[in-house]
Amino acid sequence: MGHLSIVCSESNHFKYSLTLAGMRHDIWKDVYIYTMKAFIDDSGSGGDSPWFVLAGYLGTVDAWDKFDRPWLAVLDGPPKIEYFKSSEAESLRSDGQWKGITAEQRNRRIDALIQVIGDHATQPFCVRLQQKDYDEVIKQWVPPMWQNPYYFLFIGFLSSVTSINKFLGGGKQIEFIFDHNNQVKKPSLKLYEQVAHLSQFAGRIRDIHYEDEKIFLPLQAADLIAWQIRRRHCASEPPRRHYDAAVGCAPMAFYEHIISRDHLHELGEIMDRNAMFNWALMGGLEENRKWKRPHKPRW
Repeated sequence: MGHLSIVCSESNHFKYSLTLAGMRHDIWKDVYIYTMKAFIDDSGSGGDSPWFVLAGYLGTVDAWDKFDRPWLAVLDGPPKIEYFKSSEAESLRSDGQWKGITAEQRNRRIDALIQVIGDHATQPFCVRLQQKDYDEVIKQWVPPMWQNPYYFLFIGFLSSVTSINKFLGGGKQIEFIFDHNNQVKKPSLKLYEQVAHLSQFAGRIRDIHYEDEKIFLPLQAADLIAWQIRRRHCASEPPRRHYDAAVGCAPMAFYEHIISRDHLHELGEIMDRNAMFNWALMGGLEENRKWKRPHKPRW
């Protein structure tokens, strides 16, 4: 059955889904806005991790609409936890919601959560880059507003998902829901506005917004896979079974893109050209432009 998502005011995190029962089927195509949603979270954003990761799951609107009950059923235990956060599950802190839960009980709970994800998600995605590459290749040229590797991962994730969806024959627009982050929200949306005209994005993205993971529960699933991926590539330990399960639970194969040093340079030049164009439109002098990338790599 079709759904129409209505976005309320920016301060209201709730989205209402209206069933189109009774509407003439020959005009559903005019209001059936999209059938796919991607939920994404980051891991390693503190700057002290060797890898910075954006990861999550793509799925249909209908599947995500059925996600909350089985997810909450697993959280209800016993013992009950209010929400899932990988860092809290890992620490089992005595003053947190995992108090009194053993590592074995936690692992079984994560197994059950991954099963719920596999029953609802279509495909897992990940984009990651090394903090060292970002620091050495492009950090010194980035104006304060964009001084965070998150923005390069953000664009990389949008590009990866829309490109793979197009390659696989997906014709519907995708809605992207990122975990709420006041620091990166406005700059990310502004950055997207500057590249929305590019062929890989035009007509393929319905909406991008940031939401609370305690209200939009698939964001907790995104936290689970993002943490497992970063841990897999940062920790000196044998691979965990939850990594394999999280990236392999959906029907379609896990897609991962690593932003290389060369790619960082290319992205920097794209942003430089956009900045140059916008600066010229405002009548600014080239020597006063804040974003100026060199035209050749410096490594």
